[in-house]
Amino acid sequence: MFRSPPARLALIAGAALLFAAPLAGQTSPEYDRYSLFWLAYFGDHAIAPRLALVGDAQMRWVGSVDNPQLFMVRAGVLADVGPGVRAGGGYAYVESYDYGEFTPDGTVPEHRLWQQLNLSHRSNAVAFLHRFRLEERWLDLPSASDPDSRDWSFQWRGRYMLRTVVPLRGSPDQPGHWYAFGAEELFVRWGASQPTNLFDQNRLQLGVGTALARSLKLEANWLNLLVLRGDGSRREVGNGLVLSLIWNGSFR
Repeated sequence: MFRSPPARLALIAGAALLFAAPLAGQTSPEYDRYSLFWLAYFGDHAIAPRLALVGDAQMRWVGSVDNPQLFMVRAGVLADVGPGVRAGGGYAYVESYDYGEFTPDGTVPEHRLWQQLNLSHRSNAVAFLHRFRLEERWLDLPSASDPDSRDWSFQWRGRYMLRTVVPLRGSPDQPGHWYAFGAEELFVRWGASQPTNLFDQNRLQLGVGTALARSLKLEANWLNLLVLRGDGSRREVGNGLVLSLIWNGSFR
């Protein structure tokens, strides 16, 4: 039922923002390029007929395990509100580290609230997921007027992800099932505390996954990450490996 309109609108908006991103900075862009390695755990556990407890924990590194990028734990609830429709929200705690040329000094703690809408459908054997997420972020950043002090800053951020999954071998959710997947996610930010640049980051992923058990999956994928800092003239480009463990066991 969600075949073309959401996808078309989201892709048109995403393409417009991506083409606009190079124009955000008025000076020649500077680049920080690096390799990355991310480990992640994702859980989706039914706690009622139409309600699930969801959460994830992630640790990210840049270059080597001696250079951490980010630590995050996130939890919330999602409700099935219609065929192929899930909605909900929750809270996340994040610590970002000084891993590159353009990152703030020291550790930046963050408290984050999030709201989410998932739309899913199939076309023959191919599964599609459209995920819309709104985030309210409170970050303890170095003060612009005094680098030795810190101020809490509030930021809005919106995210849209399109993910497709193609079966390769075996029956879905059965041990030994293999599948390929791709995902594209666009991040935008706005609000009084934001620079003129609207574009925040983009993530492109291609990978494979396998079912280790009926409710346990392992995924490995290549990630291309683009992050724009400040007015958009300082840009990070990362490429690397993401390993994810996904457990969907019921808590009922």
